[in-house]
Amino acid sequence: MLDRNELTKAIGNGVKSAYNENIHFTKNWTGLQNRIIESLVVVNIAQFLAKWDIDNCYCIQLEYPMRAFFNGAFPSMKFSKPQSLFENKMVFRSKNHSKRKSKSRIDIALVAEPVPNSGDIFHDPSWISLTGIEVKSINKPDKLIIKDIERLAKAMDLTDPIGDNLIEVCYSVFIRRLDNAKSITSTKEITKKSTSEKKKWECRLDELKSEYPSLDFKINEIELVNSVVENFVTPEGPDGVDAASVAEDTGFIICFLVEISRFPSNADVIVDAVELNQNGKNE
Repeated sequence: MLDRNELTKAIGNGVKSAYNENIHFTKNWTGLQNRIIESLVVVNIAQFLAKWDIDNCYCIQLEYPMRAFFNGAFPSMKFSKPQSLFENKMVFRSKNHSKRKSKSRIDIALVAEPVPNSGDIFHDPSWISLTGIEVKSINKPDKLIIKDIERLAKAMDLTDPIGDNLIEVCYSVFIRRLDNAKSITSTKEITKKSTSEKKKWECRLDELKSEYPSLDFKINEIELVNSVVENFVTPEGPDGVDAASVAEDTGFIICFLVEISRFPSNADVIVDAVELNQNGKNE
């Protein structure tokens, strides 16, 4: 099982690092950016995932074919349980989700080698799909972000008679600048706009929840810049403060991280309850 807390932390650190690097490359010293190089965000997230992966045995793929990600959710074939000592039946993955005609790619995919001697055979692809991450830089159209989330949800919702879907969790990462670059930003304005923006996305996710009832959609915030007018006003008052420069230097930029996972099945809930009960007795 993936450590989702550590995984989420690595993604967040990657976004923050990319934001700071973007300041350096674009020489935008105010720290408030209207343009962020998307590939920079992807690479920084991948680098932090690589550091996190030192103690694990995963593989981080960039621009991974969506077809491979869909197919890697299940083995290509496996041996079913024999009905007798001399009977071994091979079961093949269905082709309903093969995406053979699709040329689309996923920004980052976390994949793993199959477990040796498990009976599961992977050859198309030869990796197990575990996590997909889609990235959008700053203030990209909502419809593109929703499209990313829907693709990830579809991948996690796939079913096949050969076995359970092996994708554990997916993430959609996108950045928003919530202030007007030409106006002064206050704490009150930031609170109002950030609350409104998060509510908007929660409503969008609620719509997807009705379409994918087995999936859980959560949205988290990663604050990148919080520069408000209160920081520029001295105790003596606002005298001598240039309104134009303050408007340029105040603003609020945030990264939203949508986490898509599955609700535990009834069997999982029963197992957890049994283990909890046993642990209580042992204590």
